[in-house]
Amino acid sequence: MKLVDREELDGWSQGDTRALISRLGGLPVAREINADRLVLRISKSATEVEPGEIALEEPVKPLFDSHGRFIPPQGLKAKVVDANRGFHLIQPEIDYSDRHTRLTLGFGIPEIGVVTGSFQDRTGAIMARLAQDPKTANLLSGGVCLPLVFPKMETSGDYGTLLEKRFLPAVGRTYEQQFPGRMFQNYRAGELAGKVTVVDKSHQRLLEAMATGWVVGLYFPQALQGFSIPADREVMAYLPEDFVLAGAIDMSTAMVAYPDVLGRDYQTPGLDCAGVQWRSRGRSLYFEAGGDELGFGSRSLFPCDDCSGGLARSRVVTLLGSLAFRLWILGKSGSDLDNKIAPALLFG
Repeated sequence: MKLVDREELDGWSQGDTRALISRLGGLPVAREINADRLVLRISKSATEVEPGEIALEEPVKPLFDSHGRFIPPQGLKAKVVDANRGFHLIQPEIDYSDRHTRLTLGFGIPEIGVVTGSFQDRTGAIMARLAQDPKTANLLSGGVCLPLVFPKMETSGDYGTLLEKRFLPAVGRTYEQQFPGRMFQNYRAGELAGKVTVVDKSHQRLLEAMATGWVVGLYFPQALQGFSIPADREVMAYLPEDFVLAGAIDMSTAMVAYPDVLGRDYQTPGLDCAGVQWRSRGRSLYFEAGGDELGFGSRSLFPCDDCSGGLARSRVVTLLGSLAFRLWILGKSGSDLDNKIAPALLFG
């Protein structure tokens, strides 16, 4: 806020100040305005014959900071640490045709049910709505934004089996094609079937949506950097109901489409799959990139400053591209490929 120059106050008396404060509703209200706890909004513009009107409102508080990271609310019980900005992602120029092709080839699907033009148009519409909402605008202005299409497929079977048989092989193919000489390592090979459980209702909604149609959306992979996995789950209570916490299947889809971004090198944040647990309540799954490999493993639930979460807004479409319904997808991140994590942190 720019203060009024002293010269502009010439002729303004103490009586004027008292009258203005009285019109605002008294000194307590004026103090709330001065402390930014209340704001003035023009509710009716003045005309030549009628005066205008103003309304007092609580200011709209953004949900995300200038980096596109969710702002931890007061009262959050689970642990959060500051994000280590040395671990970061780089926003790519989005070639929708290229990302569309990566998904098609990665999953071995002859044709994705959303054509490239529709993919771009739908995600563009989502971006416009995000930008217009002061609560979410920082997601676009400060965070990395990755348009995605989640494939239509049956998801009612065993989660771990689907992950190991369908999604992780697609991750391996696209990563190794992107980085010849590097390897994708599934450190939980043979240990996923029957051992992965969905622990977040919103993530379950995403799975049901994928069984219905193609899900088109935006993924924000650094929105929860520094949050513990319990904090990832807890913040869902502070977010609108159309946000969804991501698990391993949607993280895998993002990795298939953007291996160059999400698997770049060691300085890439880890990607937690907080919507699911592995074997017990004290373990979850995650992706971790390195200089010579991309690993998929498990970790305990502590916060890591080099781990990042993500958000997306998405729509479910039929194979014809018509809108069925829409929801938000909340991706998440974390770190610990067994021993490639900050040594000060202990993992079970």
